Amino acid sequence: MINFDVLTEQTAREGIERIGVGVVVRDASGRILLIRRAPHDVLPGLAEVLDLNVPPYLQHYLPLLAEAARPEGVRP
Repeated sequence: MINFDVLTEQTAREGIERIGVGVVVRDASGRILLIRRAPHDVLPGLAEVLDLNVPPYLQHYLPLLAEAARPEGVRP
């Protein structure tokens, strides 16, 4: 399990201002949910996993977000 306190302290010491979070979502048959970038976006048509940039003032919520995103019955 990720220790988010250690992670945020380390990033602060190293001068990192933002943390990015990526999520792989699979269904029961093992298929992975990908998001395709819009034609007018940077790298149009690129397929990628869900992601989120977490601003510094919300980083202390990372453990709560990780727990809330975990489906019931799934263990880390």
